[in-house]
Amino acid sequence: MDKNKIGLFQMRRDAETDQIFKDLIDKLQYYGICYDFYDDPSTFNFQELKTAIIEPFDLELNNLCIDKSTYVYSAKLALHIIENCEPLPVSSHPLYSFRLKNFTVCCTQVNRQDRMKISKIVRYLGGHFSPHLVSSVTHLVAGGVGSQKYMWARNSKISIVKPSWIFDLWNLSLHEPLFGEPLPESEYKVGPFYGLNICVTGFMISEREKIKADIVSNDGTYTPDLALNSCNILVVANLGSKKVSAARRWKIPCVQASWIEKCVKTKVYHDVKDFLCQTPDFSPVMIEQTKFEPSVVTKNDDSNDTVYGVTLGSSLQVFKGFKIYVSDRYEDSKRYGLHAMIQQMGGEIISTPEISTHVVSDWIEPHIDHMGPYIVCKWVSECYKTQMIQPIDGYLTTYVVDKENDENLDNMVPVEFSMADYEPKKPSALENLQRQLLELKSGLSTRKTKQFREDNIENVFEKYKLNPSNAIFMDSIKDINPANVQPSVMSQVIQYEDPVALGNRNELINLMGRSNSFREELKNEPALAVYLNAKQSVVPTMPNSSISESKPSDVYVQLSSFDNSLKVYYSKLVQKLGGHVVEGDLFDRRITHTVVGIMASSEKFLCSLAAGKWILRESFLKASEMLGVFANETSHQWGKEPNPTKFSLSCIRWRDYHVKTGFGAFHGWKVWLVAPEQKLDTYKRILLSGSAIVITDRQVAYNTRDITHVFIDKDHVISETEFEKMTELTSQVFTLEYIFQYLTKTDSTNVSKLLFKNVKRMNVQAKKRTFR
Repeated sequence: MDKNKIGLFQMRRDAETDQIFKDLIDKLQYYGICYDFYDDPSTFNFQELKTAIIEPFDLELNNLCIDKSTYVYSAKLALHIIENCEPLPVSSHPLYSFRLKNFTVCCTQVNRQDRMKISKIVRYLGGHFSPHLVSSVTHLVAGGVGSQKYMWARNSKISIVKPSWIFDLWNLSLHEPLFGEPLPESEYKVGPFYGLNICVTGFMISEREKIKADIVSNDGTYTPDLALNSCNILVVANLGSKKVSAARRWKIPCVQASWIEKCVKTKVYHDVKDFLCQTPDFSPVMIEQTKFEPSVVTKNDDSNDTVYGVTLGSSLQVFKGFKIYVSDRYEDSKRYGLHAMIQQMGGEIISTPEISTHVVSDWIEPHIDHMGPYIVCKWVSECYKTQMIQPIDGYLTTYVVDKENDENLDNMVPVEFSMADYEPKKPSALENLQRQLLELKSGLSTRKTKQFREDNIENVFEKYKLNPSNAIFMDSIKDINPANVQPSVMSQVIQYEDPVALGNRNELINLMGRSNSFREELKNEPALAVYLNAKQSVVPTMPNSSISESKPSDVYVQLSSFDNSLKVYYSKLVQKLGGHVVEGDLFDRRITHTVVGIMASSEKFLCSLAAGKWILRESFLKASEMLGVFANETSHQWGKEPNPTKFSLSCIRWRDYHVKTGFGAFHGWKVWLVAPEQKLDTYKRILLSGSAIVITDRQVAYNTRDITHVFIDKDHVISETEFEKMTELTSQVFTLEYIFQYLTKTDSTNVSKLLFKNVKRMNVQAKKRTFR
């Protein structure tokens, strides 16, 4: 074979490709260019060709073993170049078009498979792909935020886009002109939380909902549970929660809520190091576990990071200007912890008491010269807890040391010093059991009656490893892990548990069906105990009778009457639970559940009502979020709210009718619909969703038997002759309002008020209104 010949390879036979090759061959023959045509390029040796023209292009061209010395072009590009009498460009990669000419693309946090596809697409479209972020890069394709490439590109004002920008551009290029403009970057801009899994703790329900909406609307993923190797960031409001302790062990950054606010406000990601919570745990056990040293406590100019992963620089100004001396009689771990807290609050640690403003000591040593007052160490912990200076009157040291007789001094110094000294005291497990026992005896207890009945107390003590004789709590599980062993698999998820939001969470629990009607239904169905976590109450719920847990993909949810932020959040939730969200303003027959925020007579609502679909309140989604699966719908239907209306009760009525019969509300109706163009389609969809047969053509209606209803727009005027023809077909001639009244009224409707009466004699000059 002559290597100077051009090889033509048609990868697929269709009308468009055939026409492209026909035009290309005509041009080649016109200019006298030699070529050979091949049907099966997979068996061809490309080393024998210098130029190959292939159409259509795909991302698997490399599988054809194309030699590097062979120039490969698309038939569209080759035809364009030959028509313009231009030379074929020299490229070491297959070339489809010049849509990305003068573009240089780099990737960050993209998996290897997608990165290979992106590099191919960029080169196929005439651009350059760089594995490194250099000054010539014009676009950074990011699979997530926070990497060094991302931060550098953000500061350098380089466009940062999602991988879908490249993939959509490739699909568009296959059917668009060769030199079109790239897709608008605004639709593919990376949000500040893109690729992040964010968990929160310690917030009230209203605050939590706002943070959820902010995270989801800015390309992030909200997760209620803190999971090892899954969650990226924990947003903290209460430092005493269980999630914070786990996050420190698992090296998950704990940040303030201001980080969320700033990212949302500026629409870009900000480094979490500037928003880390500034309250590390300086308890003796933690200090001993991490081998805390004085050099670590002292602020280092070269690095502000401590072993706890937070900045130890002075974040508070409580002790600003104070020169504090801490007695060397304390044990090292306790003294270092006091030093750390004092420095954290802006105080200065001095080595001699002579120039001090305060002396922290649990005993007075008369032989030591000092300037400031003697104060017990608890004063430091109280100031640290409240973040303000406490009056020293209640913390003055009263014990005086006898210099000659102080051998047993250490036995008089309290050794317990940890975060528990300045955290609210929580009742022990024994105290909780004793309280529940008193409630049982007085007949007031309403939960766990089988477990905590009076004749079973000894078993309960045994279950919780309590010794009833001396009331010692024997718990073998420790919060601190000195051996640095990873927790077991079951312990690697800290579930939703925030004491601050307890009151608000109870409101959600009440929404989950703790009503009288719900309790009546529980008598007929076994209760499912869902344990939210070890410290939360058991929440009873019914097994889901309509949604198979093995097939949540059968659930198609339509959201109606929600604002955009909530709609985005709930859409993500439904998809996370395994269901599908049906978008759009029109009713879709695939819908199984319609969740309505506010009752309104919208088309989607009326179609769902006529079809007998589940029409549920917002509480259904909230309960499903807490359970982790789709909740039972029965107690969340519209019509089972505290004060139901006739409008909402119709949801239950038509749902029950559909369950019993399998049909919609208009089953058996054959309707002739007469309405203006703007109303016709709407009412037709409502009637069809309710299993009615709808006729809109006049001539078809006249030739149709067994028409049951005729519906006419009330503003439409018809002649007496036409009205008589309608009444010959059926006596049921109503206005369109009859459809709404029929669906939403539980009692019998006054039919005479809805009969069509706008019948007049019309002369020749009368204006005629035509309807389809």
